Amino acid sequence: MTLRKFTVFLSFFTGFSIILYWALVYTGVTPTEELIPGYTYWAMSYPISDGWIAICAFLTGIFLLKKNDKAALFGLLAAGGLIFLALNATTYTFITGVLSKFTAGGIVMKLAMRVYFLAAGIFLAVFFGKGNRKDR
Repeated sequence: MTLRKFTVFLSFFTGFSIILYWALVYTGVTPTEELIPGYTYWAMSYPISDGWIAICAFLTGIFLLKKNDKAALFGLLAAGGLIFLALNATTYTFITGVLSKFTAGGIVMKLAMRVYFLAAGIFLAVFFGKGNRKDR
């Protein structure tokens, strides 16, 4: 698999994962609970910004498939959003101590999401920031 194909997969997987996450939250499958005062407000403040990341991720994949240079713009926008999301959520989790309120499965899920967002964001930033267009 080439880096370009992997990046297309990563972009679509990221977009679909974000949409699936919020669909599960809003349908009550994985509801947000008030673990500490204000947690629900904080957690539920993300759908629009996460939607922006998902849109950018989908556009990255679409433009990569079309070999359109706009993929770099949307790839870098998605990268920035993913990195910010991972760092912001991690900081909040540790500053407030909310991580200790989750079940073991919840802790694993939250940490896995943050590691994925950070890794995907860094990968996209490096891939599109290189300026090497032959991979795209």
